[in-house]
Amino acid sequence: MSTTKLTKLEIASTQLRIAVSLLVTGEDPIAAMTLADTADGILQSLVVIAGKKPFVDYMRVQSTPVNAKGRRPGQTKIDVQNAVAIRAIRHMADSSADFVVADVEQCAAGALAKAIANYRQLVRTKPAFVEMFYVWAEGSVERTTISDAYEDPARAQPRRRRSDVRQ
Repeated sequence: MSTTKLTKLEIASTQLRIAVSLLVTGEDPIAAMTLADTADGILQSLVVIAGKKPFVDYMRVQSTPVNAKGRRPGQTKIDVQNAVAIRAIRHMADSSADFVVADVEQCAAGALAKAIANYRQLVRTKPAFVEMFYVWAEGSVERTTISDAYEDPARAQPRRRRSDVRQ
């Protein structure tokens, strides 16, 4: 077995790339959400180390009236995670609930948007996976093949959603 030296940014980038492909292909939005959330944890710490503001700080400024009501500094991150049900899904083992009701595609998209915002604070170029997420999020490509998406996001061929297929 061989070993590889990886930076935190390389690990987070790989997690985001795979998360985007899992989401845009519709293969596994729950895995996409958990990968994006994990990458975001790494990216947020790198953004802070770089002396920049992470996405949650931007959200904290946007929600000043809420913060004026005595929110503690970390609460905005929890608010964002709750808004897209990330915490509910991620902490199922700690919960007594047997299920969670959520739009898992929306959860994954929210987790990816948050992580990509932090990624873009560190990396000014837009790799193909970031561009593909933006195209998908705009709704012009709902589902696509992985190879088309990464070779040329503008040429990606949309696939029909399962809900669009008549049975």
